[in-house]
Amino acid sequence: MPKTAKKPDEPPVSDDDPRGPYTILGARAKRVRDLDELKEYITLPTPIRNHLEQRLERFESTNPTKEEREEFNEVDFDFPDPVQNYLDLRVKAHFSKQTLQNRQSAYRHYMVYSLVQNVDFLEPTMIAVEDFVDHQLLHGYSEGSVQNRVYDLSALFGYLVKKGVVDENPVQRDEFDMGVSRSETYKEIRYIEIEDYEKLLDVIDDTRDLLIVQILWNCGVRAQELVNIRVSDITDFNGDDDNGGGGKDRSIKIETAKQDGYEDRMVYYPPSVERTLKKWLEGGTRNGYLRANESDYLILGESSEDLHPNRPTEIIHDYAEEAGIQAKVDKGPNAAGTTRNTVTAHAFRHSFAVHRVRNGMPIVFLSDLLGHSDITQTREYLRFRKEDIKEAEKKYRP
Repeated sequence: MPKTAKKPDEPPVSDDDPRGPYTILGARAKRVRDLDELKEYITLPTPIRNHLEQRLERFESTNPTKEEREEFNEVDFDFPDPVQNYLDLRVKAHFSKQTLQNRQSAYRHYMVYSLVQNVDFLEPTMIAVEDFVDHQLLHGYSEGSVQNRVYDLSALFGYLVKKGVVDENPVQRDEFDMGVSRSETYKEIRYIEIEDYEKLLDVIDDTRDLLIVQILWNCGVRAQELVNIRVSDITDFNGDDDNGGGGKDRSIKIETAKQDGYEDRMVYYPPSVERTLKKWLEGGTRNGYLRANESDYLILGESSEDLHPNRPTEIIHDYAEEAGIQAKVDKGPNAAGTTRNTVTAHAFRHSFAVHRVRNGMPIVFLSDLLGHSDITQTREYLRFRKEDIKEAEKKYRP
């Protein structure tokens, strides 16, 4: 099996990782593919080690070709057949690529829990899922991340109930207690002031990176929605200026992920973004990337057909540091031990919402632009700082 290139002093994972048994998922995310290599860095819990070794034995018994060996990832799990069928059929047919990846990740997390706690994946109980939540929280995962995984489990169990594979969806029981509140995930008030955005633009000298930042700022899209934009989703570059009429709207079709599928919405961009788009698409900049001719995606990776959803935040972080506008979040590091920063791709989405409400946009319009199915979701994005509230009171007092 191919080994993963790594720096001698920077092991991909270790027994000190606060995620405990979930450390294997961090190793997989860092593209560790060889089981023997993984064992050099962490002590695998016996049930997980047995599962991986048995999976490898089954693979070897098929007399795989050289190409199959290169594709096979030893550091992964075999889901029960009904779960894999759900992913391969229902999710791939009705959801975005990013939703598929998110659900695969959620089910890997539940697989780790199931193996370590000796729980049958296909016999879900309310107690088991509640214990999964507690298990994740105790290993340092954020409430928002855990809640999203429970939602993904609920979608799976609901489907398996219809197929007669499981008896009930425990998440839908009235007495089910997730133990986390969605409102708790938005306690930190993080948005970017206009002057800081302008400082950020001043240090960006790469057309692709400039386009990433401009679309996030001007369109309010999620990072995963940004990387899913295809060239065909962009309207023709013949819109008029902001004060003119006629012509086509400068717009981008966005695929919005929903619990029961996905739907499209339109977002709109100003002339500044149009100029960067023209340079990227018509000026030859995009064609300079290795996979440009093979990809339908607007934003390309350095050597791939698309961009990983984590890359926009990584790119923004480096420029924010250079511009001197980056700061650390008081809550400390996340479950992976990574420092949280104030200037992230998602902070741009909050900024989009805050600045438009400041300028008087009705919240119902904002909700549509953000792709929220419930206006209460939009309200969570509009938690202002104390100074904002103070200024608003002065402005509107009689």
